[in-house]
Amino acid sequence: FFQASAITLGSARNMTLELTPQAGGQPLTVGLARNGSVSLPDGTKVVYEGFFPDFTFNPQGQPDTRSADYNNPAVVLSVTSPNGEKNKIFAFAANLSDNIPVGAPKAGYKWRLKDFEKSPYAHVLSIKYDPFNAAFIAWYIGGFGLIGALCFVFFLSHKRIWAMIDSQNENDFEVVLGGNTNRNEQGFEDKFNKIVGNLEDKSDADRA
Repeated sequence: FFQASAITLGSARNMTLELTPQAGGQPLTVGLARNGSVSLPDGTKVVYEGFFPDFTFNPQGQPDTRSADYNNPAVVLSVTSPNGEKNKIFAFAANLSDNIPVGAPKAGYKWRLKDFEKSPYAHVLSIKYDPFNAAFIAWYIGGFGLIGALCFVFFLSHKRIWAMIDSQNENDFEVVLGGNTNRNEQGFEDKFNKIVGNLEDKSDADRA
């Protein structure tokens, strides 16, 4: 497994809506929190349904986001008029023409997302699994190789013994031994002394 990408999905914590009466008059500014609701002076109830940072419609005709960036922010609202009529309304940050269905006035108002507090809704982590990827196979080989090397170093000892033979005369030789080990020095010393003793016994036997 390896990480392919990490995406922060944009959202909004608090929003400010600007409502312009369809019949004319001063715009009304309303604050709305994520997953919250608010009632207008005329009794209209506004309920938050969703936020899309880069609004679009998917092939099934449902609201969706094209990307995680705030390129075309819009909030989806469920609006219930005083007479009980329910409407789904899309309030965009951009000023849309009234001729566009999503920009046309509804429930007696022209709706616009005036401002919003950016707040990531989720962090999406994309993970890719590819067991036949060359880098993945190389990771396996390198990992097992490293484990094998560590076992070799920590559980196996390296012992070395040198012998320097110096001729004293025609029949006599001087043998100088040396050695070292990377672990268990006491055990190595016992074996080294045994080798020295065997050579000394052999030398004494030859002289006799």
